[in-house]
Amino acid sequence: MDATRLFVRLMDLTRWRRWLGGSFGVAVAAILLAGSVRAADAPESAVYTFTNTSGKTVQAQVVNVDNDTVYFKRADGKTFEVAISTLVDENQSYIRSWAVLQALAAGAPIFEISTTPSKGPETTANQQVHWGEGFKVKLANQTTLHLLNATVDYIVFSLNLDASTMKTNGSATLPDIPANEATTFTTQPVNVTQYGTGPGQHQVANKPTGIWVRIYDSHRQLVQEWSQPADLMKNETWTNTGRGGMGRGRGAMGGYNRAAAGNGGN
Repeated sequence: MDATRLFVRLMDLTRWRRWLGGSFGVAVAAILLAGSVRAADAPESAVYTFTNTSGKTVQAQVVNVDNDTVYFKRADGKTFEVAISTLVDENQSYIRSWAVLQALAAGAPIFEISTTPSKGPETTANQQVHWGEGFKVKLANQTTLHLLNATVDYIVFSLNLDASTMKTNGSATLPDIPANEATTFTTQPVNVTQYGTGPGQHQVANKPTGIWVRIYDSHRQLVQEWSQPADLMKNETWTNTGRGGMGRGRGAMGGYNRAAAGNGGN
């Protein structure tokens, strides 16, 4: 592994350390420098001596980490599982460091993100129909790691009658997300107005047409961003107007996914 790739890996692991909530100590650097765990070409860890909090030891390889459970393989080929919390701190750091390298090597985004419209009740007055509308956003943790204290900033884009775009900013704090599980949040509703009632086509003002999501770790480091439609991040600019604020953007607006450096994307 060359020095540049080593530096990138170390920077990536610094970010992942915040997500995992534990202390890596010197285990990460030792693993990388020694080359004993090279996620790109080694599905299992090196043979390592693991010790539980009662002082019992076993020599084994890590073959998988699923949430808070580690799966070992002994020299005789026997596999078994152990709760990570039952091991001494140094072993816990080693295991989580190994799991991080596997996640980085996979090259896929941390979250699979999808949205569905979220529409509130309608009210009618003076031949106008009003309702609140936004998006329900689903974030599915695609890793085998328990992710902690994530926050999300988003912009909901809506279209005015003059074809200009309005931006509504918002934020959400996510609960802890176990491995291979999902969480959802709903954006702040945008006030939509339909001019005219009854059957037929009507003009609609400020109807949401897209969303741009940025996901941060517990130290507000950007780890992934995503947009729907796909070209939204390419054609628009991120504008911070504060929680619930609104701003006017340019018009042209598929989901597009972009992970922070080192986490891959598509």
